[in-house]
Amino acid sequence: MMQRRVWVLSGKANWCKQSAHYLLSTHDPNTIAWIPDQKAQTVLGLTLDALVFDAHQGLDSNALALSVGAIRGGGVLLLLTPPLSTWANFPDPDYQRFIPYLFENNPLTGRFIQRFVKYWQACPMVNWLNESASIPKPLKPAPILNHDWQWTHEQVQVLKLLQNYQGISLLLADRGRGKSTLLGAFAAQLSLQGLKVCITAPRKSAIQALEKEYYKTHTKPLNFLAPDELLQLLPELDVLIVDEAASIPLPLLMQMQAQYSRVIYSTTVQGYEGSGRGFILKFRKVLELQKNNLQVLTLNQPVRWDSDDSLEQLLKDSLLLGQSIATIPSTSHDLSTDIYYQLISQGELLSNELLLQKVFLLLVNAHYQTRPSDLRQLLDAPNISIHILEQDSEVIAVALLSREGGFDAEMTRLVFEGKRRPQGHLLPQTLTWHSKIPYAGELVCERVMRIAVLDDYQGQGLGKLLINYLISYSKQQRVDYIGVSYASTPELIRFWEKLGFQLMRKGFKRDRASGTYAAVQVLKLSERAFSLLPEKAVEGSTA
Repeated sequence: MMQRRVWVLSGKANWCKQSAHYLLSTHDPNTIAWIPDQKAQTVLGLTLDALVFDAHQGLDSNALALSVGAIRGGGVLLLLTPPLSTWANFPDPDYQRFIPYLFENNPLTGRFIQRFVKYWQACPMVNWLNESASIPKPLKPAPILNHDWQWTHEQVQVLKLLQNYQGISLLLADRGRGKSTLLGAFAAQLSLQGLKVCITAPRKSAIQALEKEYYKTHTKPLNFLAPDELLQLLPELDVLIVDEAASIPLPLLMQMQAQYSRVIYSTTVQGYEGSGRGFILKFRKVLELQKNNLQVLTLNQPVRWDSDDSLEQLLKDSLLLGQSIATIPSTSHDLSTDIYYQLISQGELLSNELLLQKVFLLLVNAHYQTRPSDLRQLLDAPNISIHILEQDSEVIAVALLSREGGFDAEMTRLVFEGKRRPQGHLLPQTLTWHSKIPYAGELVCERVMRIAVLDDYQGQGLGKLLINYLISYSKQQRVDYIGVSYASTPELIRFWEKLGFQLMRKGFKRDRASGTYAAVQVLKLSERAFSLLPEKAVEGSTA
């Protein structure tokens, strides 16, 4: 197999696009994808000779990481960017995804882009081209080394283990490891043996590669059911295969294993599809507690590109996709040693790579929905503040606060009437629209957006300690209240109540990610908050 190639074309949008067309003029157009003109999800299951990613239309890091996985060994990525000298200050359309209302005019320093460019410039395998350089000859397509699919030794071994195991299996792999191909072949084998098999996944499009392999040896229609439909119908099955399990709410996954004795949970472990290491750690613990017959299988060897592929490593470094980005401390976890609280700036994270890695890895491990785009928000969002606890120079807890609210009377009225939904103001909008509190949008708050404590330090009061620091910070900022919105459990509600937070709203629709009901709790800090916010929780929603 061959290394994948990378070219960065930096300049005006039209020049970059024309140059890309010229460089790929000898390629078959059917083997090229243009992102974001084509959605990144459309290349899932495809094998591409070339991918053109146009960052002039926004550097969507989730789409970049997702789509690059379709490039085969020897293929090429063309990244089209604004001039490098001005890219950090470029009005990137991707900012619209997370810049909140009232913060649109704040100056953006492009810290994420600065860091991204630094990593790509340091990579020797990246070829650079700008408008002042002469255009080279068109790039030659990579030769097709072998038209027949070659199973790796690792795939063969994992397939044998799946065939011979009657309990619960957890199959983990990064993109490009042949996981879907393996599952398609396994499903076909089971069906040919006369066993009743069903595939479930968060969406039908996610199993395209699995279907392709299945129909190579089988003509009987593949039995697919969406997760909610599966649990409603509860068909009689010998084997249930759950693909991209980390994108399915944990309570639904646990219902599946309660209903079926032989389940294969399979998922990617990188976070750009909303799944990742944090989910895997928690899900594996739950399975181990509930089932003794669990086997955990991994696929490590790429099947589309070299095992030492430079592009894969470049993406892991520049988007922090690696599983072991920073070293988790292996100290004694003795809390008798002094613990220090720090408010750290986004500039400090940019200038201190190790600190950034520790903070982001902790968030990834604690929140299974963390994606590469969250790294950009961490570095660039103008309304967040970053708070950490340290022991012996190690980050053992982190929290993010989001400044929200402060609408004028007219915007508050429009939100109350359901005519506007200002971006980035979860709590004010929830209290104003869903809970129908007339002037809640005028209040300013700090929302606890994320909070995480290292696993080995949990249960020792560090979460409570950090929240008390967040309360003190919020008082210093003279906001009206500090609040939190989360997927509720009785234990979590009691936890926040003990800290003085009042239950303000209980939802009646299950949260898609957690399968539980949303709750909002607030701690009032100003006289205005005490006068405008009710004392009793509002049940459900008028929406």
